[in-house]
Order: sequence, then structure tokens, then C-alpha cells
Amino acid sequence: MPTKRLKRAFRRPDLDTKGPPPPVTEGASLIDLLTALQHYDVSFLPVAYQKGREILGQGLSGRVHQASADVGTIFAFKQGVPSKRECDDELGQDWHSLVTEIAVLQHPRIRQNHHIADLLGVTFSIEPGPGRARTAWPLLVSRRMTLGDLGSLLTDQYHELLTPAVRSMLLTEVVEAVYVLHACGVAHGDIKPSNFLIDKQEDELNCLIIDFGSCVIRGQRRLPTSSPPWNAPELQPESKDLEFHELSDMDLYSLGLLCVHIILPLKDLQGAGLCFLRRRGQPASEWAEAIRKLEHIKQADNADENLGSLLISTILKADITADLKELLVSVVRGTIIAPKGSRLMPWKDVFKLSGDHNSDLLNDSLYETIDPPPLSYNTSLEDHEKHVTFNLNALIGELDDTDYVVRQTIMRALQSKANACACTKCRKDYALQVAVCYELGFGCVMDKAAKSQWLENSNVSQVDFNQIVREIGESYQGTNRVSPRVLEELGIGVLQTADRPLEYEGSGRLKEAEVSLKNEIDARSHSFGINHISLARHERELAQVLSLQNKDEEAAEVQQRAADILRQQYGKEHPSAVMARLNLAAIWADQGLIRKAEDVQARDIPLLSRLMGPANPDVLAALGQQANARTTSGDHEEAERIFREIITQRMNILGPEHPLTVNSRLSLVTTIRVQGRLTDALEQMAIIEEQVMPVIEGDWMRTADIRICQALLYADMGHLDKAMTSSEAARNAVERLKVDNQNDLSVQERQVRARVHRARREWKEEECLLRQVIADLRGDTIKSSNARSELAWNLLWQGRDTDSTLIAEETIRLLGPSPLEVAPDVYVRCIRALVENMLNGQRDLAEAKLAQLFQLCTTTYGNDHPVTVSSAQSLAEFYNLQRRFDKTQDLLEPVLSRLRHRPGRSAIHIAGTLAQTYRERGFSDKAVCLCEEALQWAVEVGGENNADAVALRHSLANCFLEARRFSDAEKLLDLVASKCSNVNQAIEVRISSSRLRQLQGRSIEALEQAQEAKRLDDTRSMTGDSLSLRIDDYVLRARVDVEGWNSSIEHDMVENLKARGEILGDRHPSRISMMANLAYEYGKSGRLQDAKRLCDEIEQLGGLDENTQPSECATLLAKMADVSCRRGELEKAAGLERRALAIRQRIYSAEDNAVLVTKSNLASTLSDLRRYPEAEIYLRDVLVARERGERADLQSINQVVRAKRDLAGVLYFQDRFEESIALFSGALQLARSISSPRQIISNLEMSLQTAKSAQLANGKPTAQIKM
Repeated sequence: MPTKRLKRAFRRPDLDTKGPPPPVTEGASLIDLLTALQHYDVSFLPVAYQKGREILGQGLSGRVHQASADVGTIFAFKQGVPSKRECDDELGQDWHSLVTEIAVLQHPRIRQNHHIADLLGVTFSIEPGPGRARTAWPLLVSRRMTLGDLGSLLTDQYHELLTPAVRSMLLTEVVEAVYVLHACGVAHGDIKPSNFLIDKQEDELNCLIIDFGSCVIRGQRRLPTSSPPWNAPELQPESKDLEFHELSDMDLYSLGLLCVHIILPLKDLQGAGLCFLRRRGQPASEWAEAIRKLEHIKQADNADENLGSLLISTILKADITADLKELLVSVVRGTIIAPKGSRLMPWKDVFKLSGDHNSDLLNDSLYETIDPPPLSYNTSLEDHEKHVTFNLNALIGELDDTDYVVRQTIMRALQSKANACACTKCRKDYALQVAVCYELGFGCVMDKAAKSQWLENSNVSQVDFNQIVREIGESYQGTNRVSPRVLEELGIGVLQTADRPLEYEGSGRLKEAEVSLKNEIDARSHSFGINHISLARHERELAQVLSLQNKDEEAAEVQQRAADILRQQYGKEHPSAVMARLNLAAIWADQGLIRKAEDVQARDIPLLSRLMGPANPDVLAALGQQANARTTSGDHEEAERIFREIITQRMNILGPEHPLTVNSRLSLVTTIRVQGRLTDALEQMAIIEEQVMPVIEGDWMRTADIRICQALLYADMGHLDKAMTSSEAARNAVERLKVDNQNDLSVQERQVRARVHRARREWKEEECLLRQVIADLRGDTIKSSNARSELAWNLLWQGRDTDSTLIAEETIRLLGPSPLEVAPDVYVRCIRALVENMLNGQRDLAEAKLAQLFQLCTTTYGNDHPVTVSSAQSLAEFYNLQRRFDKTQDLLEPVLSRLRHRPGRSAIHIAGTLAQTYRERGFSDKAVCLCEEALQWAVEVGGENNADAVALRHSLANCFLEARRFSDAEKLLDLVASKCSNVNQAIEVRISSSRLRQLQGRSIEALEQAQEAKRLDDTRSMTGDSLSLRIDDYVLRARVDVEGWNSSIEHDMVENLKARGEILGDRHPSRISMMANLAYEYGKSGRLQDAKRLCDEIEQLGGLDENTQPSECATLLAKMADVSCRRGELEKAAGLERRALAIRQRIYSAEDNAVLVTKSNLASTLSDLRRYPEAEIYLRDVLVARERGERADLQSINQVVRAKRDLAGVLYFQDRFEESIALFSGALQLARSISSPRQIISNLEMSLQTAKSAQLANGKPTAQIKM
């Protein structure tokens, strides 16, 4: 039952009214909390609050949440100031209650008791404040309990844990916790089942009391908290401030009720109408009526109808032992029936239930009453020496390891104290601390004028101030100061710092964090010098912030400075210095400098392991970075080995169910999946299912993480039904967490479901989920815009181009006047969606959009920024899609020239695209050289088998294809076929292999490769695009070679041609090339009219540009020449072939097969035109080139046979019979040597005999030669 706050005009705790008048206290604030934390030596824990766990309880001073941390344990976080007031006033005393709670929990006797929740430390949550300011609010950190609250356990009447022995144990533990509090002079003030938590470690249960926000210390007064129906009957809305003895008396009444509910079965109390626990699923109205009846019973005067009598009657009827009945009756008489002020709990009788109970527990002499916490005074009448003030100087190092907003909030609170504190000396002390803040940039911009003003207010001279600053610098302590007691309680030796930069990214604060950290670094450098140790923490954090913004070069520079400072301060082999170098290596890996990163990792990880031990969290984190670098470099096997090593260590220390162990195993799943070993990845998921899922029952956050990963794996495997089942399980887990729809995990779960729907081509379902996310994140521009950009593509896939355009344009508008700076990825995705919509009829506008994007990136980030390079790559891909390779060349050559001095991943990708451009333009030698150079970069940066090296080997194989170096191409294609890292790359390799087999005359194998590419295409989430059309084209080509031209192939080719027009546009070069292919096949099959119609349309469309697509243009001209020749349009055919020859001679060598084939075709046409001398010139060139070739394969010999035969025929028609006979004889001899088909040999024999007969007939040709 949530705590109900009674209305009052004033609820400030005060000292006892007996004795001298108490000093008047001013409104408590953050500074009072910090003073208490410093006074009681409470640690600031560098851990992150992760909203998402189930709510454990709710008390006066805030809700208690469970959350996992990034360390070897699990924490619970409690909001310290739920009212979110920066200072207490007459209506709210949250800060003072929080300070009191800390004082209670830090009392030695209370801290030692195992049934009272232990305060491990304090951290902060960051929330928006007034205007654009942000505010840090304190969170109390304790251990997470595994089984929730006592009320939830008791209402689960069939729970296997609720044995009679467990009930008795729970009773003694609950009573012990309250007894210890009372013995120490503390009244809890809010005793109820939800304020007791159950923890299970191995087979042992433990019950702990929590939430001390309503407590009062002996000597204080406070207005009580009402939690109906558990509060005592005398607590009424008009109740005034109460003292310790009054609230402790009320504690006993509530405790008596709780004891009865712990021991008696729930059905007995429900049957008697005396159940104070709300049953699961009970409607609010019904529960409100039940509370009204219970309150009436508590107030009844009739001896037979009052609560005590009714409870005793129920106890005596219950199926429990006689001893328990006697004990419960005694409890009821002493706490429920006894009048207020004289209530007693039979402590000794209760503790007898535990045979081995501590005999010193009831020894009151062992207990000391808690002193009230330190207060801030607003009167100068008190001696200043008695005042306890916050000392910032001693905590600067510790506070440096907090969110920058924490320091800003403390700075503002110090200013408030310095302005409002009534004690003159305290006010001056705080003014001095504000001056220190302005000097050191602590939570503010360094400001000399402001510092001077506050220094004047403090009455401290500049000389003395300088000495104070020097002492701060000399006594500065490093970060991560965590109490050994806390570490022992957690069972770990080290506490890792929370990954704050990721928190900044999630809350859209990266830019803000960058500015704040740079301000602090500048101020510290000015005050302490550029090599002071205080800079290291901020520079390491700044480096991560910059890296997350893709400012990798600047990040590397900043991290290098941090590493240098730590090396100078501690030596190069100190763990901090080693870890700084490893963090620098991680940044290099992000830059694509994998080899450089791996060198550092290979050297320093073993060193760190020797220094800290192989199981140290920093060592395991560094190994994780190394595994990620290996994955990026393509060395998946080594990455897999490292992840397995990490899992082994974490299994031994943390167990299989710990979040870090689970995350490592999920990383292993991803690594195995990238290698294409989906079955092995599934086996790893099965291990998680078997070892982890039974143990983490009720841990809905980890359940959600696992089910999300499982859903993605199933989607990749094509098991879409299983993927949907897993995503639904993730959905259920997230719903059980009761997080709001804006929570990251909730958003991630729905996005995974959307992805599964996308894989199932369920566009409407995906759209629905994306729109839900957008609606829920409407207040978060970045996250909602990301979902909007995905929706734009979803609508594009549905064919709703107009809606897609509207969404993309609206998303860009929502990002404000500088969308590229706010969310570059989202902005680029939206521009690409707009461009995709413009490809059908608005290509000029699409080009302008991409060109504008490139220019904007250049202006905003400079020429060398990854975003700029990426935008150049996008524009180049557009040019390549339009077959405008000259534009691509002009665009990328300057980009590559700037990247050559630091050949990382960007340079490699640009070089690969540029090499493709050279190949398409016919510059085969340049393409090969650039491919080989880029391949060398890729190997140097990431090793032999990284993904970039694989892609470049594939590109080089295509260059070899163009150069007719078939054996070299085949070797490379066979090599890369087993290294493909994604479906698209595997498809491209299959296409290249099909083309190779086709050029080699291996038609059946060519068809098999093309069909395999088609099968892979069917597994893609987005088919029907330009890649799918290319695949269909190669399948059709191979089918023609194997099956011959038929109606089925014609139908498919016509459909492909139509699809190209719809998707790419009528004038797209690939559509024009497909028209030429179809015209060529029509010509071969005798459908000359259809062939002419297509050729005429090609001419109307302008054909292809011989400068931007020379190879395709030459092929187009050759096929159109074939159609013209078949139609008897020999002059036109000759003209087309001459143009094709000129192009191929420009882009290929003189002996290239394409050049020789074109010369042969032109010679044949000239021969038909009876221009034999010119035909003879071309044919002699062909024969010389064919005979010069060194290859002795069957295809090459056949080419020589044809060259001899063709030249012999032309000589025959010029009456040069002797030369003709010699050539025919040579062709026939070669054909017989390779066992050519009988038809070829017969034709050659006949042609030879015809030439001989003509020679005998006095030089008159007697028959037609078969050419």
C-alpha cells in the first residue's frame, strides 16, 4: 500500500521540546546531505541507476527500485528526494528526512544487524530542472533483494517457501529488526509488509526492514506517516507532531498486526474478514471498502467486536501449534488490545522461536542512542565551532568521478548556502568554496570576475586563496574511493566506474557533456598545470564523449593526453596508465586502425592481467575490447576464443546468471553468428536457456535482454515463427518490469518486434509498432526521430512513396535548423529515403539532395570527418547506380588523396569504390593497382581475413575478369567465397562466379552460381531492389546458354525489363542494356521486327554514354549491329561495329578478347559488303594476336581455329587460293588435334576442298565458303 502523506502546515523534525529552546534550523538542502555523507563517511558509488526493475516498495521518502549495475553484484536504488524540491520548506522536509535516514543506517549497531537494510553508498540520477538546467538528485544504494517484499510473499498462499518453519523464522527476524531500532532510539514510523524485503542466498532466507524516511530519533519530533490499514487507531488526520515514545508505541501496534499475518494462513484471516493484505488482483474499490471496514473494527468499543478479540478468536481456531497460538495471543494482548502508551511486545517469547538466537540481543547496555544528524543553522547566536559544514575541498577527487551535472548541482547549492546561511562565518566558508568552484571550473565555467567577488565575500586574501588552491592540488586523491566495508559487503575487490558517456548518449547530453568537461579541463590546467592528475579523469571521460560523436581523431588526442598524465604520475606499468592505453587502443579500433589497436592490446592486456589478476573487471573489459577489434578485423575465430575466456572467468567469479556473464555469452552468440555458424550460435543460446533462465526467474530485465538476442538470432536464421515467439517473450518480460513506454528497454523490445515483422514482410505490423514508439517518444526528439526515419523506409517498402517522403521531411524538420549536428545518422537516413523516392522520375533532384548533403557535411565537419566521407560515399554510390562513373571518379579521387596519409577503414572503402569505377570505365590496370594498394592497407590495418580485405579481394577478382585473367579471378573468388560476412557480399561473389563460368564457357556451372545467388537473395529482408534485378539478369543469361531461347525465358526477361523501368526508370543504363539483350535474342530467333522495335527505342532514349559507361556502350552497339546485320542493314551494322571497336580499343589492350571479337564481327560485315581488303586487315590482326597468346587451353585453340578459318575465307573471295588453302589446312589440323566436334571438322574439310577445286579451275571460285 503506498504511503499516504497527511496534510500539514509543518512537518520539520525538531529537537525535544523539553529543556532549553532548540536552535532554529534553516531549510535543509543538498549541502546538508553532503555534510552528513562526509560526517558519516558514506561512499559516493560510481554506479549507474538503471530504471527497469520491479518496484520493491514505496515509503514516505521515495520509491525503492531494483536495478542491475555494471559490477559483480546487484543493487537497489531509492529516490532520496521524491518531491524534487531543491530546499526544504514548511510543506516538505524530504532533505531532512534523508539526512535522518542516513544517520540511522550508519549507526554501528544498526549497520551490523542482518535484518536491517544496509546503506552501501549514494549515487545520483539526472533529471531536467527548471528551464534547460539539469539537476542531480540523490539515490540511496543498497543490495538488491531477490524475492521482493514480504506482502507479496504472504499473499502467494501456495508459495512453496511458506512452510511453518519459514513463517516462524520470518516472525523472529521482523521482530528483531524493530527491537534493534527501538533499542537504538529509533522509531521506524511506517511498519507494514511492503517495508520488509525477502532475500534468498543459496538455500537461506533473510528478511530485512527498509525505508527509514518516516523514522524519528529519540529527541526529535515529527508528524507521523499514515499507511492504512496498518497504522494504530490513534493516528488520525488531525494528528500533530509526535515524539519517539509515541511513534515507537505505534510501531508496536503495526508490528502486532504484521506478526499475526506472518503466522496465520491467509484464508483464515480472509474468512474472518480480518485480512489487512490486499489480495492479488483485488479491485481498488473493493480494497477501499475493506480498509473502511477494518478501520471501523479498530475503533470499535465493544469488547466482543473489537479487533483484538476478533483476532484472538481467529488465532484459537487456526491450524497452528498450541505454542504459536499462545505466543500470538500474547502479542495481540500486548500490542493490539493494550491501550496506547502502554503497548508491549513479548520480545523474549518471540525470540525463543529461534533456538540459537543471540543471547546479547536483549542486553540494553550494548545499545547507544543515535545522535541527531548535523544541522545547518540560520542564527548566529550559536557558537560557530559547533556548526558542521560541508568541506568541498576534501571531496573534489571523489566528486570528479560523478556525472558532470552532479558537480553543477553542488555548485548551485553552495551558492544558495553562501547567500542564505544566517551564520556569518558559515556563509563566508561557503563563499570561499564557491570561489574555489569558479577557480577550478567545478560545475561551472572558470570565471575570474565571479571568483574575485566571492573571494571578497569570504574575507580571504588572494595570497591565502592561492595557498588553498595549491593545497587542493597537492592533496588531490584519485577516484573510485569506495569503503572496504562496502566492497566486503558486495563480495568483490573492486568497483567499476559506471559508463557515464553512454548515459549521456542515451539522454541526448553528449554535446552538453563535451562543453562541460572541456571547461573543467581548461580551468584545472590553468590552476594546476597541464599534467595534473585531476585532468586524467575528465580527459578519459571526454575522450569517450568525443568518440560517441564520431570525433575519433580528437578523442584519440584527448585520451593520449590522459594516458601521458597517468604514465608520468604513476609510471608506465601502473594499472591506471595501462588501462588508459587500452582505452586509447579501443578508440583506434573505432577509427579502423585495427592493427595499431591490436598491437597495444597484445602488449598491455597480459601486463594488466599480471598486475590486477586475470579475473579483474578491467582486465575482462579490455579483453572484450580486444575481441571486438578481432571481430572488426575479420578474425572471428580469435574473437570467439577471447569471448570464451571472458565467459570462463565470469562464470567462476560471478556465476552463469550474472548480467556481465550473460552479456559476454550474448557477445559470443553474435561472434559465432557473424561467422555464419547459426547452429553453433543457437547452441550457445541453448546454454543460456538451460543455465541462466531457471536461475533468473523474476529477473525480467535479463530475461528481456536474452529474449531480444534470441529473437534476432532466429530472424537471421529465417526461423521467423520462433523469432516472433522470442520477441513476444521479451515483450512479456518488459511488461512485467512495469517500465514506462519511454524506457530504453521498452523501446528496444518493440523495435526488435518491428524488425521481426519486417523480416516476415508484415509491413503493417512493423508500421504499427514504429508509430507506437514515435508516439511514446514524442518528447524525445532524438529517439523519436530515429523511429521516424525507420518508418520512412517502412512506408517506402509498402510503396507509399508520398507518405514516406512526408515522414522523412517531417523528421528532418523536427531535428531543428541544424539536423546534421543534432542527429547525423537520422538525418542521413532520411535524406537517403528521400533520394530513394526521387529515383523514379526525379533523379536530378535526388542528385542535388545528395550533393547538398555532401557539401553540408564538408562545411559542418570538414573534409576528413567520417560523416563527410560517408556522404561522399553515398553520392558516389548514387553515381554508380546511374552508371555515371566519370562523376564518381571526379568525386572520390580528391577524397582518397586526403585519406592516403592515414589509410584506415574510410580510405579502404573509398579506394574500393574508386577501383570499381576504374574497372567500369575500362581502366583495368588502374583498377588492379588501386585494388592491390587498398588490399595492402586492409591487411595492415585489420589482418588477412578482415571484412574489408575480403571485399577488396572480390573487387580484384572482378578486375581480373575484365582483364580476361580468368585463372587469377577464379582463385580469388574461391578464396573469398568462404569468407563472406553478410548475405549481400555472398550474393555479389556468386554473381561474379557466374559471370566467370559464363566467360569460360562453363554454362551449367554459371547457371548454378546464378541460382545460388537467387536463393540467397530470397533470404534478404529487402528484395525486389536493383540487386535483385541484377541477380535475375544473370540467371536469365545463364538459362539462355543452357536452355536456349524459349518462351519462358522471354517472359521472365520482359518482366525484368518492366521492373527495371518501374524501379530504376526508363532511361537507366541497366534497363537499356537489358533491352539490347532482348533485341539480340529476338534477332537470333528470327523475330526481326521485335528486335528493330527495341533498337529504335534504345536510339530514342539516347543509348549509353561511351565516356561514362564505355564497356556497356560497346556491348550495346555490338548487339544492335547484330540485329542490323540480320535485317540486311549492313552499312548500319558496320558503322555500329566501328564505334564499338573504337571504344574497346580505347579501354582495352590491342590483344584483349573483346577487341579481337569486335574486329572479327566487323570483318564479317565488311566481307558481306564485299570489302575484302579491309576485312583482311582486321582478320590478320586477330590471327596474329590469337597465335601470340601463350595459353594452350581448349578455348584459346578454338579461337585460333576460327581466326584461321575466317581469314582463309576472305582470301578465297579475293582469288588468293594458295594462301587460303594453307590457312584452311592449318585450321583443320588444329581442330583435329583437340578433337573438335564433327560438324566443325566437316565444314573445314569441305571449305578446304572447295578452295582446292577453285584453284584447279583457273582461279574461279566454284562454291561458297562456310565462314
